[in-house]
Amino acid sequence: MRASGLVVTLWLLAASIALGFCAAVPLACARVSRNRWLSTPVRIYTYLFRDTPLYLQLLLLYTGMYSLEFVRMQSLLEAFFRSGFNCAILAFALNTCAYTTEIFAGAIRAIPHGEVEAARLRHEHVYDVPPRDPAVRAAPRLAFGLCTATK
Repeated sequence: MRASGLVVTLWLLAASIALGFCAAVPLACARVSRNRWLSTPVRIYTYLFRDTPLYLQLLLLYTGMYSLEFVRMQSLLEAFFRSGFNCAILAFALNTCAYTTEIFAGAIRAIPHGEVEAARLRHEHVYDVPPRDPAVRAAPRLAFGLCTATK
């Protein structure tokens, strides 16, 4: 039995958002890090995936990756990249992750300096204190990202 277009679209949406969200949280922490060895690769990743069309990313992952010799030599990679559905989930997840990383990094940067100092005085890590205001600011952007990913 074949799934309808709506079911496939919702499955692609759910899988890409779940994978993108899980990867975006640690990448956002790396993005705001003062260590350039952590923040620079994440900045380059988000720059590339946010500034290239999603269609180009799909083409590169589906046709480009499978044309590489080492991908065809590995049975697991060959099976993964042979499926267009797997490539679509991967492309959507990487794209969603890039946008969500920047949203979360902006929310982390928006934490007031006083809250950071209060966390340090209580000997807590700044990421252990749940920010109230940036979470409210990030919610509309995440909702817009959900609408964009659905398109």
